[in-house]
Amino acid sequence: MTTSAPPSDTNTQSEATPSRQGGGMRVVWMSRTNAPNVIHHLEPLLLHPTVAQVTLVRNEPIPLEHPKLIQRCYALPLPGKGGRMRRAVRFVWHLFRFLLNGWRAIRRENADLVVTINPVPYGILAWLAATLTGTPLVCLVIGDDMEHFKGGWKQALLLRLIRTSRFSLTVPGEVQKRQLMEHGVPESAITPLPHTINRQRFRPTAARGFHDHGERFDVVFVGALIAGKRPDRLLAAWSRVAGAFPSARLAMVGDGPLESSLAGQVKDLGLETSVSLTGSLSMDDLITLYQRSRIFCLPSASEGLPFVLVESICCGLVPVITDVGAIGEVIRDRMNGRLLRADPSVGEIADALIELLDSREELNRLHMGAALTMEAFDHGRATAVWDGILRTTRS
Repeated sequence: MTTSAPPSDTNTQSEATPSRQGGGMRVVWMSRTNAPNVIHHLEPLLLHPTVAQVTLVRNEPIPLEHPKLIQRCYALPLPGKGGRMRRAVRFVWHLFRFLLNGWRAIRRENADLVVTINPVPYGILAWLAATLTGTPLVCLVIGDDMEHFKGGWKQALLLRLIRTSRFSLTVPGEVQKRQLMEHGVPESAITPLPHTINRQRFRPTAARGFHDHGERFDVVFVGALIAGKRPDRLLAAWSRVAGAFPSARLAMVGDGPLESSLAGQVKDLGLETSVSLTGSLSMDDLITLYQRSRIFCLPSASEGLPFVLVESICCGLVPVITDVGAIGEVIRDRMNGRLLRADPSVGEIADALIELLDSREELNRLHMGAALTMEAFDHGRATAVWDGILRTTRS
């Protein structure tokens, strides 16, 4: 589903009317993260019985309707393209609107809690809005956010804010919690919050997609086409896979600055018939693609716990992924997937894929192991953690 920001700076509200009965908690959620991730993060909080209303402050609406959810969106009238100065002005304007509309929402809704994602810059801006209104703040640390705590002015500023105000963090797993503590964040300010999804929507088909009339793929990559995800390394590995299995097919889902160079790499390697660069897909189309694939591969250099890994497992795929972030807390090598070292060679990626494509027995065994992992991704687990966070907020 494609959405766009309203054509003016006027706040907009979704058609759903929030339930305000029972005097439950009111939350303002300030976020710029991509829509699918916002939905995954937001749904467990909406499920909590003491949350009466969540107001989402964002520059674009998300394709989610819920009786507790209000969406207040602000426009960015300047075009996204243009010279460096225009882009800089647009970004500063966006940050100003993010702060202003967040502050307005907190005051208007008399919020009990502010939630944001990414400490820099959005966590700092959300902290300012929350501090101006005397409201506690929870910031979700995901993906590459850990880099902000590894030195420099960002670390110094964040540590000062956390130590001197009601500013707490969540992380996907215990690994990140230990890392933050090593970088000076107090243990009391960190809560591991599991990444969970709507398993009623993300689920395998009974036939696993191999007996329908749709296009199928043996391996799928989903992520931004940036250097940190190493899509170029996967393509180099796929050249070897295609040599061993000429009929095997790879789908690469996503867009980004490497898109044109990857298209050139596909052509240079002669992989036009075995690789599809799909661009970004709607959530429904992505689920269909998962259900028509067998293996998920993401050789990233850095991650937290990527939702695309969670989505793919819940749709029945076997993961081949690097041991970075909290991934090693979920994937056990040769038990529920293949866990590669953090910096695998092209040959190591190719060998892992070839082994699974060459042995249906091994693929099925890991598929069964991955299926047992699905329970860990139920929204109920994250909602239970939110229960503790909300209790602390009220105390």
